[in-house]
Amino acid sequence: QERLDANTFKESVLEYSQDLKASQAEYQAVVSAIKYAKSAYYPAISGAGTFRYSLKDRNYSIPTTQIFFPMEREDFALGAELTQPIYAGGAINSSVKSAKLKGQVAEKQVELTSANIAHGADLAYWGAVAQKAMYGTMEQYVKIVTELRDIVEVRYKEGKIAKTDYIQIESRLS
Repeated sequence: QERLDANTFKESVLEYSQDLKASQAEYQAVVSAIKYAKSAYYPAISGAGTFRYSLKDRNYSIPTTQIFFPMEREDFALGAELTQPIYAGGAINSSVKSAKLKGQVAEKQVELTSANIAHGADLAYWGAVAQKAMYGTMEQYVKIVTELRDIVEVRYKEGKIAKTDYIQIESRLS
């Protein structure tokens, strides 16, 4: 294992955070929505086409006459349309403002998510540091109590200390 300082740990947590990536993706979606809302100001061109094939022979007849014209089995149509909004009652401006506000909210959400993840990383890092320090302290305590037990054991064997003192040290050690 490599040792990491707090900043390196926090950066790696932010780099691998799926919540942060999701928040950033939502922000990118809102940025695209802003661009789409602004596109309503510009002319729009659209096109459509149809194609039809008839399995039977078709004839066109003139009403009230006996005249028939044979028709092709295939027919198609193509169309193009160019539109430019002239007046929309402020709907376009409202949708652009709404999209911009959603963009600001999404940007702040990314910042909040990042701050929350960084805070969680700090808590985890410093919690681990505290646990390690606490483990070191516990090792020192066990060492001191073991030395004390050895001294008390010698005194107990010499008969200079009561058995309750020896049992008390043993229980403290365990």
